[in-house]
Amino acid sequence: MPKQTGKSKTVKDTRIKKKKEEDPCCICFSKKINKASIDCCSHTFCRKCIVKWSKTENSCPQCRKKFHQVKTRNTKRRIEDKRQRPDDITDEERDNWAGLLSRAVLNFIRNDNYKLQLTSVFVRHEDPVVDRIYRFINLYINDDSFVEAYLEITPENLRDSARADIQIAKDCLHAVFQREPGGSSDNPISI
Repeated sequence: MPKQTGKSKTVKDTRIKKKKEEDPCCICFSKKINKASIDCCSHTFCRKCIVKWSKTENSCPQCRKKFHQVKTRNTKRRIEDKRQRPDDITDEERDNWAGLLSRAVLNFIRNDNYKLQLTSVFVRHEDPVVDRIYRFINLYINDDSFVEAYLEITPENLRDSARADIQIAKDCLHAVFQREPGGSSDNPISI
């Protein structure tokens, strides 16, 4: 019987090693070509994939840690800080949000199904975005200058109906926060 020196490799050890070698790049899902690593963690990628990724975002695609260098066996590449989303919104983005919220107010006034669905969202969720939408709609529906402007753009033969729709919308919002004692727009109730 031949003499064995050192530890022998088991079938399991070979499978684990083989599996580690076969992990694909998590960006392109293919075999890693010109394998590259980043300086913040042990994740590896295709060099081409991670360099392209770093032009938009310098955080690891797997763990989201910030990295500043891409390394291959022969090279190191310095990466500048990048943010996928800018800190400040542009005028166009602000206009899009204003348009979206304006449509929400108008739909809340004009559409009973929308009013019912949105009111049920106001009641059920404690999300800050939902709260802001509620406050925005409440602010505009209760603003006399908004109501006057809304009535001015409404055809004269529909103004009485529009006034009634605005009153129903006000009552609906008011009811959301008055279902239990102590509820108000400053102190909403939880249902």
